Parts: sequence; C-alpha cells; structure tokens
Amino acid sequence: AIKNGKQAMECSNVVESLIRLSKDPLFGLTPFADLLSKTSLDVERSNQEIDSRMKATSGNDGDESMEEYKAEKAELAECRDILEEVRK
Repeated sequence: AIKNGKQAMECSNVVESLIRLSKDPLFGLTPFADLLSKTSLDVERSNQEIDSRMKATSGNDGDESMEEYKAEKAELAECRDILEEVRK
C-alpha cells in the first residue's frame, strides 16, 4: 500500500495517479488474514483433541500423560496469543 502511494505521488499523470490510489491497499493482506483464520480454527480443534485425549487417559501413567498434555496446551496457548497479536 505504501509502495502504491509512493508510486502515485511520483506519477506526473493525474489519471494514472488516481488509478494507482484507487486500488484496495488491503487486498494483499487478504490471503494472510485467511491463513490466520484457518490457523485459529486449527488451534481450537487441537485444544478439543487434547481435552478429549486427557479425558480418555487412564492407568498408572496418568500423571505423566497429564504433564505432557499440559505442556502441549501451554504451547498452543502461546501460539494462539501470537496469532491474536499479529491479527491486531
């Protein structure tokens, strides 16, 4: 968007400047926003899968499994926070 603005300012032809400025500057960000949305859905599904796995675990090694899932959930939460920060 900044590049298009600079090009429009440098242009001597008024019509060409208007054409350059009329382009949607956020159009290039649309694929990235779509990727963030899909990633957010993947994180939610992963959290659901972790919860279902935690509920299904049983036996003597339950404490060890719980620690493993806690680490995974913490990592997913950190990823979600990063994605939300990028989305702002």
